[in-house]
Amino acid sequence: MGTGNEFSSNYQLQTIDLLIRLNYPLFLLNRNLMEG
Repeated sequence: MGTGNEFSSNYQLQTIDLLIRLNYPLFLLNRNLMEG
């Protein structure tokens, strides 16, 4: 069993990873639109 703080930090990392996964395709799309 981990500590509550350990769980919290792991949860934050997963949230950041999820945000990056969602934002990366949008970033690529925006870059393509700008260049086009």
